[in-house]
Formats: sequence, structure tokens, C-alpha cells
Amino acid sequence: MLLACDVGNSSVKLAIYDKEKRIAFGLYPKKDFSCSTDILSLTTKSNLRFDQFDAVYISSVVPQITEELKNYIETSFNIAPAIISNKSKLSILCDIKIIVLSLNLWRFWAVIKSFEST
Repeated sequence: MLLACDVGNSSVKLAIYDKEKRIAFGLYPKKDFSCSTDILSLTTKSNLRFDQFDAVYISSVVPQITEELKNYIETSFNIAPAIISNKSKLSILCDIKIIVLSLNLWRFWAVIKSFEST
């Protein structure tokens, strides 16, 4: 199971994947987003436990929320999330390409394209 988090200037998108199939999605206004409340709600609605997750990816343009997500994921999921940025390694990016295409997470896509063109 994989959790993808995309934090933009106005909203936060969360998606849960089982292999290549998206099984849950949430869109939250950035100003109202709560890591603990919104992630717990999404996983509970999907009948999932935190220990079922193999990976978490975070793409963010908001450093404060990135840090909150990172700390929450490390504590609750017992996983070190991969932070996706223009400094990310290509091997990580190839693993998430299917997520990018189905979620329309353009920050992820821009990072992938920047690596593919080099």
C-alpha cells in the first residue's frame, strides 16, 4: 500500500494506492488541513491500518506542512517518507510515475520531466 501526498499553495491532495489501483483520494483546503485528522479519516474510510503501508511519498511547496507530514508519517506509520523534489533521485521517481499520471500531480510530473530531460 502506498500513500501519496501533494501539498500545493491552496490545497492538499492525498491518495492511497494498492499496486497501480487508486483506492482512496482526498482533496483538502490547505488552510484547514490536519495531518492526523485527514490522513486518519482517509485510511479509516478505506478500512486500512497504518501498518499496511509500504511507502509514503510527499511532494510539497509548503515547508511547514512538509515537516508536519514527515513527522506524522514517521511516528504513525513507522515509515520514513520519500520527499519528492527537484533534487530527488531518478530511481524514486520511476516508481511513482503511474501515480503521477492518474492523480494529475503536476509537481511530481515536473520533477520527473526535469530528470528525464537530463
